[in-house]
Amino acid sequence: MFIEWKHTCFLCNHPIQFHIHAEDAYEYVAYHHYRHIYNPIPLYMNLMYYKFINKRVRRVCTSCFIGYKKPSVRELRDREIGKRIQCIESTSLTRDEVVKWIEEMHAFMYPSDFDAP
Repeated sequence: MFIEWKHTCFLCNHPIQFHIHAEDAYEYVAYHHYRHIYNPIPLYMNLMYYKFINKRVRRVCTSCFIGYKKPSVRELRDREIGKRIQCIESTSLTRDEVVKWIEEMHAFMYPSDFDAP
């Protein structure tokens, strides 16, 4: 089983629009059991939306679609003089979090591979 994505968010560079590929029926059923019951993961924040940014249409995740706003003149001024600004943190999953979740799912589905000394 593996997970793939074809696009990343323009703003936060997190993967969007996941596709789960199971090799057989056991992996497919185990994935749904693991995903919804044993170790739920919020993949809904990594759905793809299109948003106008600087007169161009960009692919963004749900979190950036909701939270992104064009910076005001005051924020741009503060950014240029080196003042720290509060950035909105993206709540979508990063690549490392998704890879870790897949590794834990593999250990859940095939426990004999990981119990051997």
